[in-house]
Amino acid sequence: EYEPKATSDNVLDIWMISRTHELVRQATKGYDAYLLDDAVRGIADVIDDISVWYTRRSRERLKGDTGEEDKKLAYETLTYVLITLTKVIAPVMPFIAERMYLDLGGKKESVHLETWPEVGEINDEVLVTMKKTREAVSSALMKRTEAKVNVRQPLTLLTITTELSEEYLTIIKDEVNVKRVAVGAELLLDTELTPELVREGELRNLMRAIQDARKEKGLSPKDEIEVKLLFGEDYFGEDFNKDLMKTCNIKRVVWNDATVDQAKKFSF
Repeated sequence: EYEPKATSDNVLDIWMISRTHELVRQATKGYDAYLLDDAVRGIADVIDDISVWYTRRSRERLKGDTGEEDKKLAYETLTYVLITLTKVIAPVMPFIAERMYLDLGGKKESVHLETWPEVGEINDEVLVTMKKTREAVSSALMKRTEAKVNVRQPLTLLTITTELSEEYLTIIKDEVNVKRVAVGAELLLDTELTPELVREGELRNLMRAIQDARKEKGLSPKDEIEVKLLFGEDYFGEDFNKDLMKTCNIKRVVWNDATVDQAKKFSF
């Protein structure tokens, strides 16, 4: 029910639209010069950006957790990006392009009856800043790997070397799973774990285990479930329990009467 639009002011949307317009520019130049390699070279990178970065970073928006207006902007942007992509790949991947175009509700009878897309606005500043953001995330995740700290374990502080605005810092915090991002002389990751951080990490692992169990049973995200947990209701605390029930769409939790000490021995 969403019309394809390229009018969002969300930084992720602006970035994804700009990447799509970059692809159109590159493909147009390549086809005009009869250089097929140049025309198709950027397709794989943009598909990777859509799946690995844009839709993954927009999960909460697409689910509506950030509000209906933000959800609408995300879906309008994603539809625009995918529709434009079908037009770009149509000359070299005609059947995939056709299937995508029709599934997305394209206005013409076939994608091959569409006009070639025009190169829209490309925000070079956002492209450069998002590249720096992704580089910071990649370096921080490498630090996590070196320290053997799972990404689902929250950490207190990440220090990066580049000044970034709050919207980019929020992306880094979510991707690296840290409470705060500061700027310093070198990239540093504080891997010291407090009891509170450990407990929050255990909650993340529990959420992942429940979501995996949902998939194994063939349930959709909309299906409500009941869960029995082998520890007491006071282990995580009321706020964390609410997050658990919301994230995993749990209707009711049956708590075991185990003590907190017994709960600590529970393996996720």
